[in-house]
Amino acid sequence: AAAHRARGVAAAGRLRRSVLAPPALTRGVGRRPGSLARAAFHIESVMPGESRPDFLERAGACAESLRAGISLHVTTRDLAGRCGEYAGIGYALLAVGAALAEPSYLDLAAEIGDALCRRAQLDTDGSAWWEGESASTIGSFLLRLCLVTGEQRFGEYARAAAGAVYRSRWASPPGVDGGLAGAGDFFLDASELLGEPMYRIWADDLVPLLGLRAGRHDGRLVVPDNSLQTVSAAYIDGLAGVLAFLLRLRRGGPRLFTLDELFTEDVSRTTYPTRHKSRAERPQLVAL
Repeated sequence: AAAHRARGVAAAGRLRRSVLAPPALTRGVGRRPGSLARAAFHIESVMPGESRPDFLERAGACAESLRAGISLHVTTRDLAGRCGEYAGIGYALLAVGAALAEPSYLDLAAEIGDALCRRAQLDTDGSAWWEGESASTIGSFLLRLCLVTGEQRFGEYARAAAGAVYRSRWASPPGVDGGLAGAGDFFLDASELLGEPMYRIWADDLVPLLGLRAGRHDGRLVVPDNSLQTVSAAYIDGLAGVLAFLLRLRRGGPRLFTLDELFTEDVSRTTYPTRHKSRAERPQLVAL
């Protein structure tokens, strides 16, 4: 219990420091502000018996800092080379906006989503790409934006992102950040949040590819990090992220470091159906 308390306090401290940082410094947390927000929202679960509403207030202050660092009307030029960062910022604003019932954060998240859709490059088969960026990161945000706003356009672009991720699976590294583990979590997200369980097939298909990248290290079968040269225990590009995906694939449940319980009541109770046998059941890409 003491260790959990210490980790909770440390996470909240990181959130506080990010609030005090100048807006320009928030760029570096672009893809991961949601994990800091999660620490604030769930601090009571790691500190039993203590009520700390000030952590939710700090999450709101963090959202204000993020908002101060971006334009009121986000353009595709703003997103150049930073689509993944903006997707992370958008998700943080979406989560804090839902927790605080603050429509201005939700509106700005929708502005970011709109700019990401306009920035996408579409193939003839309906796949959506963002040059030099992780389509799974962007698609994960668009999925949740579709859920909150009800705008099906965001869902269609999330499906198109899923198509791009699946097409590039053979060349993807193993980890969460732009790799197979992140792609797998994205496919499980799509299966749950879009109500299309066939996307689970795509998540299943990634397991053999992780196996192809695995090797023996000190007598144990391990998956390398995204460099494919070394082994790391890190979540973002190492074993922890791969194992998190594999455990979720097997046992169900929500994606780590997300706040989907703010958007849907039963996402934390998700269990995934048995793999579909027929490959003809795979979801088909539809051109936008």
